[in-house]
Amino acid sequence: LVAVLSNALSDDDTWIDEYLCLNATVTPNAKKVRYGFQLTEPDSRVMWPVNTRGDNVRHVSLSHNFTLVASVTIEETPSGNTPLLTATLADTNSNHTVGLSYTADRTWGTGLKGKKTTQSGSWEPKKGYQVALMLQGKKASVYIDGKLQRQEEVPLTGERQLELVRFCFGACGEDAGQKTKVTVKNVFLYNHPLNS
Repeated sequence: LVAVLSNALSDDDTWIDEYLCLNATVTPNAKKVRYGFQLTEPDSRVMWPVNTRGDNVRHVSLSHNFTLVASVTIEETPSGNTPLLTATLADTNSNHTVGLSYTADRTWGTGLKGKKTTQSGSWEPKKGYQVALMLQGKKASVYIDGKLQRQEEVPLTGERQLELVRFCFGACGEDAGQKTKVTVKNVFLYNHPLNS
């Protein structure tokens, strides 16, 4: 276990890692709840940098092998495909995302940037789920309540594997501006794959 985001925060925009190593940044419009945050606005998000050269945050042990586990509750049905959890993998030339989203027809969406999002399984509003995003070498996997939803190969750029840069809950990057209402609690980050 490398990091835990739960009930500790220093001010309105920092979600403190219980291990005091990898803090996350929360948008001011996110609402603090017990053990986490509720994201309620089109630009609400939790950004969790892991390997960012600009900020000199480097955790090489997480670059190619990790598991992120979080408790999430979707509070209401969105009007379209809405991002829930995204991992950004990159090198100096390109980046790719692996993520989980939820849709207006109450299905889960999983996808790798550049590939069509695959919809599978169903979710219910106000019901808690445990979601997990796992990278083992170049194999990325998404689990919901311990069940595998999708597994993909992460592309190579040249001979090098892409490295984990950051995680994001809610509206991030090109997805910013989409309405979201989701609660994220008790986030655990491991530097190795977990058994399902």
